[in-house]
Amino acid sequence: MACWIAAFSARAQEGYGATATVDATEATPPLGASGVRPTEQAGALNNLADALRQLPGVRLNVLGGPGAFTALSIRGAAIEHTEVLLDTMPLMAADGETLDLALLPIDWLEGALLYPGLAPTWVGAGAIGGVLRLLPPRMLKPSRLDLRVSAGSFGHVRTHLSARWGDAQTWQSYVSLGWQRAKGDFRFDDEGDPFDPGDDTQRRRQNAAFQRVNVWAQATRRVHRGELSVGLWTLHDQGGVPGVATRPTQHTRRVRRPFMAFLDYRAQSLPDDEGMPWRVHTALAAGYVNRQVADPFNELGLGARALEDHGLRIWSRVAAEAGLFPWLTLTQALSWDYNALGTRNTLVQESPSHSQRHELRLNSGAILHSRWHGWRWRMLPSLRLTMIHARLQDVSSSEPAMQRRHLW
Repeated sequence: MACWIAAFSARAQEGYGATATVDATEATPPLGASGVRPTEQAGALNNLADALRQLPGVRLNVLGGPGAFTALSIRGAAIEHTEVLLDTMPLMAADGETLDLALLPIDWLEGALLYPGLAPTWVGAGAIGGVLRLLPPRMLKPSRLDLRVSAGSFGHVRTHLSARWGDAQTWQSYVSLGWQRAKGDFRFDDEGDPFDPGDDTQRRRQNAAFQRVNVWAQATRRVHRGELSVGLWTLHDQGGVPGVATRPTQHTRRVRRPFMAFLDYRAQSLPDDEGMPWRVHTALAAGYVNRQVADPFNELGLGARALEDHGLRIWSRVAAEAGLFPWLTLTQALSWDYNALGTRNTLVQESPSHSQRHELRLNSGAILHSRWHGWRWRMLPSLRLTMIHARLQDVSSSEPAMQRRHLW
């Protein structure tokens, strides 16, 4: 059970012709959410990490140059404790692996919201290290064609082509294509033996090249009072695994191929409607990821291996919100999440391991708000129930999978 209480005063200054609107149904806890629009950030080769770096309390862990693994940490929490959403859809890997933000293109994102604690009940997510909510492109906007080509040091090249067409009042389609590559062969000082200044030399980073192709496609149609959207996102990422800088690799490779498709419908009351304000949202998403790491000559020192993972994820959600009284808004959100993961080392004769996980989550919340002598007060009680059923198996063990049940 969580509850926040806040009181603050807001007064408008007249004479400038500007107005501000606060939507009480999207109210956030007093800890506050901060936002940024990635596409408005200066710099032709800026990525998502460069945009998020401006948010308060954020620390980015970048393990190298362009295209290197990038993770987010909020207020000192561990990187695996931050949940990442695409709107309300979870993006974490099926095995709980920390999401690599470098894989997410910046070009088609409408914006990003960062919740340092629990997100609003409507979002239906919460993690110890906060929630990062990436906002997909908003539809039903004017038609547009956009082409960008950028180049930088160490063979870094990025191109992006996007097109938006259709009747902005009834239907619209949006397609985004991106391609990025870099050699990553930057120079660094190799001191060798720290007690022998004579062996100092300069080296170039080896086997750090990568190449990525990503596609985002979405179609939206206005249905009654809402919008029905269908879309997909896929990515092909391949490159080398450089290993330790002083002992470079030559033949170690990695490949990642995530794919996600979704169906989304959301509707809400109009401002001039009589009666209580309301909104509903339902969504269904399915994702698949294939990851491969090949180190046949044991260049990383972890043993010769050729690992291949197959992950499947199915997620669904139903949410509703209604303002029963001018001072009371109720929110209910129910989601179901299914994860399956299979791992196999193709260099050894062993049976692949398989793990499965089901999660059912119910979020209930209320927003009580009013005004008193120019002051505005707000209270947000919320309750979240989560039921998990997991079937886990250790990759290094051939023992039968373990059954685990948790209820919070």
